[in-house]
Amino acid sequence: MNEYRKKLSVIPRQVRLTDKDLEYLRETVDAASVSAIAKKAALPYMLVYNIVHGRVKSMFAINYRKLFRREPPGEALLKVDGTYFRAMVDLYLYLMDDVTKADLFREFYPGPIPRRIDYRIFNGQIPSVEFRLVKIMEEKFAAQGLDPDTVRLWIVEHKSAGFADRVPYSAIRPALAYLQKELGIHPTFLLNQVVGRYETGDLKSVSGQRYEKVIELQKRAERLVDEGRSHELAALKESLYREKPGYTRFAEVEEALTFLQRYAGAGPKKYLGRSRKIYDEGGAKRIPDWQAERIWRDCEAFILQNPDLPLGVLPAASQKRRIASLLSVLVLCSTDLLYRDEGIVFEKQILQPKHHKSVYMTEAHGLTQVDMASSALGMKQKAFDLMVAMNCEIFKGIGKYTRRWYLPDQYLEEIRQKEPFGLIKAKYELLARTGKPPKQPDVCLN
Repeated sequence: MNEYRKKLSVIPRQVRLTDKDLEYLRETVDAASVSAIAKKAALPYMLVYNIVHGRVKSMFAINYRKLFRREPPGEALLKVDGTYFRAMVDLYLYLMDDVTKADLFREFYPGPIPRRIDYRIFNGQIPSVEFRLVKIMEEKFAAQGLDPDTVRLWIVEHKSAGFADRVPYSAIRPALAYLQKELGIHPTFLLNQVVGRYETGDLKSVSGQRYEKVIELQKRAERLVDEGRSHELAALKESLYREKPGYTRFAEVEEALTFLQRYAGAGPKKYLGRSRKIYDEGGAKRIPDWQAERIWRDCEAFILQNPDLPLGVLPAASQKRRIASLLSVLVLCSTDLLYRDEGIVFEKQILQPKHHKSVYMTEAHGLTQVDMASSALGMKQKAFDLMVAMNCEIFKGIGKYTRRWYLPDQYLEEIRQKEPFGLIKAKYELLARTGKPPKQPDVCLN
C-alpha cells in the first residue's frame, strides 16, 4: 500500500516550453554552442537545435530535467502519469452514484452528442493523461470541501477497504441475464461498456464496485418479482434512467393512453405522432411534456363527460384522486355527526382515560409537555388546542402541573391507538382550517 501511495504522485510526462525556458536557452547558446549544450545534457543535437529555434513547443519531462537541470513547473505540464487521475475518477464514481465515466468524458471533452467515449483514459490503456484533467478532478473534490491531500488519503482507504479490484465477467453474467429478462435492461447499460467486448473475451473482468451494484439490483428485482409487485418493478426500471428536462417517462402516461384507446377510441398516433410499439418494446422511454399533458387533459375530460364509468377501469392516478375526494366527503359527514350532542358524548368516551390518574403518574411512565403533545398524536397544534379546550375537564383531570402542564405518555398512546380517534382528529383539523368557533372557551391549560 505504501508503494501505491507513491504512485499517486503527479509524475510529469510531457512539458510545454515557456518563454522563460526559451530565453534561458538562447542566453546559454550565446555563451556556448548548441552542440556543447546537447553534449552536456546528453540529448540529440537536432532536438536542442529545434528547441532553440522555436520549432519544438514541448518535450518529455525526462529530457526537460536533463536540459534545464530542474523539475518542470506545474503550469508547464501537458501530460502526466494517469494513476492519480484514474484513482480520483474511481473514488468520485463511488461517491456519486448518478455519475458515469461517459458523463465525465463528455465534461472533459465537450462537443456534439452522441460521440464516441474513449474509455482508454479510464482503464489505463493510455497510461498518461492531460494535466488539465487532473486539475478538473481536483476541482470537483474541492467543491465538496476536499483538498488534494485528503483526496489521496481517501483513495488509499478506498483501495484498501473498498470493493475487490476486479471481478471476473463470468461472475456477473447471470445477474445481467436475469435483469435483461425481468426488467428489459440491456447489459451494455449496466456495464457502461459494450457487452460484446466481454462476450468475445476482449474484456475479462468488471470493477468490484460495479459488480456489487448489479448484484444488489438483482436482489431488489427478485424480491419484487417474487411478491408480484409489477408496478414497483416498473418504477425500479425507470429509476435507473436519469431525468431528461422537458420530457416525461412514457411509463407515467401509459395507463392513461391505454384508457383513452380502450374507452374513448383515441389512437396513440393522435398523441404520440407515431405508433406506441416502440415505447412498449422499450426502444423509446420518454415523450415530450406537452404530449404527456395533452394525454392527461383528454383523459380527465373524458372521465368528466362519462360519470357512469366504473372506478375500477380508470387509470390509477385518476382513481386515487376520486377516492381521495370520496373519502374527504365521508370524513366531513362523519365529523359533522360529532358536532351533535350524541357525538360530543361519544367523543368524551373516546378521550376518557382507561386508568386512574395515579396509574399514569408512576415512575414507569413518562410525561409530555402539553405544547408538544400534538406531535405525539399526529395533530396540528391549533387542532390539538381546540380539542383540549372542548374537553378541558378530561385533560385537567389527567394532567400534571409543575410550573407548566404535562400529559402522561401512556394516556396519549392509548387514545392515539383507538380507531375512532381518527374521526375526532379529523373534526378538529377541520375546525382549525375553517375557524369555526368551539362550543367551549379556547383557554384551558394555562
